[in-house]
This record gives sequence, C-alpha cells and structure tokens, in this order.
Amino acid sequence: MAMTTRRSRFDRLSDINVTPMADIMIVLLIIFMVMTPMITTPPVDLPEAVHGKKRTPTIEIAITRTGAATVAGVPVSDLHALAAVAAERLATAPDSTVVLFQVDHETPYATVAEAIRLMREAGAEEVSLAVDRKVGG
Repeated sequence: MAMTTRRSRFDRLSDINVTPMADIMIVLLIIFMVMTPMITTPPVDLPEAVHGKKRTPTIEIAITRTGAATVAGVPVSDLHALAAVAAERLATAPDSTVVLFQVDHETPYATVAEAIRLMREAGAEEVSLAVDRKVGG
C-alpha cells in the first residue's frame, strides 16, 4: 500500500531545475563553435600551397600588402622596429625560436626577404611562412 503525503503550501521544493543551465551551456557551445574559426584566421590573405607543414611558432608576425607589420597582434611602425620587438621576444623565448610569418600574397618579395633577414639577425633559428593549404593540385 502506498502512502501519500500531503504538502502544505509552506513546504519548499528542494529539487534543482537544471534545464535553464543546460540551455545556456548549449547556446554558449554553439557561439564558441562559430567564433573559433573567425578568431584563428590570420589577418592577411595567405598564398596557397599544396605541401604545408604544421609548426608551433614562438612569435607570429603578420605583414600586409601595404607593408604594415604586427608582432603577436601589436602593430609596429616599420621593419626595423619589427626586428627590435622580435629580438626582445626571442631573447626571452625558451629553447627553440621559430618565427611564423603570415604574409599577404600581394606583398612585394623584397619586403618579405628583408623581414626574414632581420629575423635571422635578431636570433631566429627557424623561419616559417604561413600558407593556405590548397586541396588537390
């Protein structure tokens, strides 16, 4: 025989309703899934290549088609200022010093060559150029 208990109107419900929290978590998950590719894309239009390798850089440098440069998202005035900022970061870097260049595909080659030379003089052991992986080819 089952017993029933009567609740008075002053009794409190002690169960936690987790449905609103689950709804909020699902919405946040969707927002992060949509925003992550937008955050990780480089600030320049990269050239395409069939054979690209994944590298873990110590410093990321972006150079636009106008020659404007940034070191880890911080704008610098010219390539020599870029070398000075990079030299400071390379001096405090751990064992391996890898510099990743994200260069617009319309940037003049002379600008890229000069930037690579300055990074070598600043102490970079390895210089990598970021590319968009081309499917097929």
